[in-house]
Amino acid sequence: HAMNRILATVAMAATLIFAAVGSTSAALILPTPDGDTFSTAGTPPTGWVKYFGSDWSASSGVLNAGAGDGGVWPSVLLRQAADHDDYYVYDSTKTLAISVDINPNLGSSTTKWAGFEVLSPILAGGWLRTRFDTTNADAIYAGYFVKLINGQIALYRRDSTAAAVLEGSASLSGVTNWDTTFNTYKVQITKGAGTAATIDVFVNNVLKISFADATFLPYANLGDSIGNYTHYQNALGTGPATSGAQFDNYQVSALTAPEPATMAFLAIGGLTIVGTAIRRRRQA
Repeated sequence: HAMNRILATVAMAATLIFAAVGSTSAALILPTPDGDTFSTAGTPPTGWVKYFGSDWSASSGVLNAGAGDGGVWPSVLLRQAADHDDYYVYDSTKTLAISVDINPNLGSSTTKWAGFEVLSPILAGGWLRTRFDTTNADAIYAGYFVKLINGQIALYRRDSTAAAVLEGSASLSGVTNWDTTFNTYKVQITKGAGTAATIDVFVNNVLKISFADATFLPYANLGDSIGNYTHYQNALGTGPATSGAQFDNYQVSALTAPEPATMAFLAIGGLTIVGTAIRRRRQA
């Protein structure tokens, strides 16, 4: 009996230790809508975790990107708390919109880039499937990502079976000082019938790329334990040997179609008010 009591005590202690360790890394469901203006200084800022590359830091209401390693790997920052496998939940009944202001500071380089990735699957146990590398065919990564590179905005799709595929691009020549000032870049995703979806990419609310995806990634049965998925992550990133990029005003929202009058108000009044507030904050 004494031995049984000892074994029971040891088992209880092990259970408590496991629970305590597990509780420090338990995944959290991120809210939608979600956003960050990076007004609180930090390296990395609160609510973000560096995935690759050098340190990212927030100061004066701006996020300063880490630099890639100069070789193959980019620098990537994830929207999650430290030691967590936090994730968003995709709702196919609403239009998903992810936007961020970017000041890329790429100079005359034709290979450096800055951008963001959306709808990368994250699985139980922390198997995060996000990476900005567009050439490596490692079959564990998936997601859509936007790159600002060589005077263009480009949309890529990666489905975990091969290297990322360029699905559309557009010139940034009409965007005033696109490389040296902040502009707003947005991906808007609308689920269609069956496995189809439309991915639209905007610059300052002007449509630049529209991609009709017949096999929308969350419904593409990607295999490698991914299958179909609703849990996802978003990430900010810069390319190898890229430094000096800045980010601000990260936002995630799930939109329902408003009435025409409401849409007019948003286009004419609401967005003007929001844009003015953002500019004032950065100039302060």
